[in-house]
Amino acid sequence: MPSPAEPEIAVRRGPIHVAAPRRPRRYGLWNGIPADIRRLWTCVVATICGLAFAGTAVVSAAHLRMDAVDGIARETAPLLGSAWDIDASLSAADAVAASAFLSGSETPAQRAGFDADIRRAQSGTITAARATGSGAVSPECAQWRADSAAAAGSSTDAPPTNAPPTDAPPTDAGAALTTLSCQIPVYVGLIDEARANNRQRFPVGAAYLRRASSLMQSAILPAATTLTRTAELRQDTAYRRATRGGEIVLIAVGGAGAIVILLVVQLALARWTRRRLNPFLLAGTLLTAAALAWTLTAFAGERASLVRAGGYGPAAQLDLLRIRAFRAESDALHWRIAQGGTVSYDRDFLARRDEIEAQAAAEFSIPSSGEPSAGAPTAGNPSSIAALARDALSAGTTAIDPRSPAGADTARNAARVEASFAALETAVLDARARALTTFQSTVADARRRLAGLAVGSAVLFALAIASCGEGLRRRLADYR
Repeated sequence: MPSPAEPEIAVRRGPIHVAAPRRPRRYGLWNGIPADIRRLWTCVVATICGLAFAGTAVVSAAHLRMDAVDGIARETAPLLGSAWDIDASLSAADAVAASAFLSGSETPAQRAGFDADIRRAQSGTITAARATGSGAVSPECAQWRADSAAAAGSSTDAPPTNAPPTDAPPTDAGAALTTLSCQIPVYVGLIDEARANNRQRFPVGAAYLRRASSLMQSAILPAATTLTRTAELRQDTAYRRATRGGEIVLIAVGGAGAIVILLVVQLALARWTRRRLNPFLLAGTLLTAAALAWTLTAFAGERASLVRAGGYGPAAQLDLLRIRAFRAESDALHWRIAQGGTVSYDRDFLARRDEIEAQAAAEFSIPSSGEPSAGAPTAGNPSSIAALARDALSAGTTAIDPRSPAGADTARNAARVEASFAALETAVLDARARALTTFQSTVADARRRLAGLAVGSAVLFALAIASCGEGLRRRLADYR
C-alpha cells in the first residue's frame, strides 16, 4: 500500500501509437514520369547534344579553313608579292642610275626604266600600306624631305645630317613603310641633282650619286627587307592556319562521339522496345557519317593542294635571287663611282656573289664553282638561270677588279654587267611567272575543295538532327 505522502500515479495500459514523420514533398523534372519515358528523354537529349556539337565543330572549322585560304589568295600573297617588287624595283633603279652615269650620258631608255622602277616601288608601298593597315604616312615626311634637301650640299658621302638616323633599319612594317614613303622622294631628288650636274659635266654630280646610293643602301633597302620579312611571316602564319591539324582532330573527336551516341541509342532502343531497326535514327547516322566523310576528305584535299609544289616557296626563291642579282649589279656599277665612300661596294658585291652562288647550288642543282657557261640556254630553265647567274657574276667580278683600267674599259665593263644581269632578270621573271601561275592554281584548287562545305555540312547535320528527333518522337508516342 502506498505511503500517504506519495501521490498515486495512474498508468495507462495498452499499445502506444507514435506518428510517423511526414516525408518531404518532392519537386523535380522526373517526378511522376515512368522510367521508360525518362530513358527515352535521356536518349533525346544525348542525341541532339552530340549532333549539335559535331555539326558546330564541322561548320566552324570549314569557315576558319576557307577564311585562311581566302586570306592567302587576297591578302598575304599579294602583300608578299608587293614587298618583293618594292625591293627589286628599288635595287633595279639604283643599278640603272649608276649605269647611266658610267655610260657618260643617260639614254631615254635608261631614264624611262628608272622612272618605271620608282613608280613600281611607290605603288607597291601604297598597296603594302593598305594590306598591313598601317594607315597614312607620318606628317613628318614633308619636314623630313625639306631637311634632307636643305642638307644636300653639306656632305658628299653621308646621308643628310638633319634626317632621322638611318644606321638602324626599321623593325616593323609600319616603320618600314614610313621610311620608304619618306626617303624614296629624297633619293629621287638626289638623283635628279646628279643628272643636272652630269649634263653640265660638273664633278659634283658623282657626289650626289654617291649620296643617293648611300641613302639607298643604308635606309631604303633595309626598310624594304623589313617589309619583306613581315610579309613572309604573315604568309607563313596564313599557311599554318590553312593546313593545321587542330580542326581535323576536333572534327574527328566530335564526329566519333556523335556516331557512338547514335549507335548506343539505337542498341538501347532495340533492347527496350524489342524493335531492331529505327529507320529515322539509321538515316540520321548515315547523314552524320556523310557530313564527316565529306569534311575530312575536303580538308585533306585542300591541305594537299596547298603543300603541293611548295606553295609560294618557288616564287619566293626566284624573287630572292632577283633581288640579290639587282643588288650585286648595283654594287658592281657603283664601285668605280664611289671608291673611298662610306659604302664598300666591292665587299658588298663579293657577299652578294657568295649568296647567289650558294642559292644556285642549292636551288638549281649546279656546282658553285667553274667557268662561265657558253651558249644560250632556254629562258626560265633552272640550269639556264644558274648559268646566266654565273655569267653575270663573272662580269661583275671583272668590273670591280682593281687591275682593270678606267676610261673606255669602264664603260664597256658597265655595259657587259648591265647586259648579263638583264639576261638573268629575263630568265628569272619567266620562271617566276610560271611559279606564280602554279601557286595561284593550287590556291584555286584548295578553295574549290572547300567551296560549299560549311553550308552543305550544316544542312546535313540539320537533317540528321531532324531525322533522329522524329525517330525518337515516335518511340515516345508509343508510351502515351
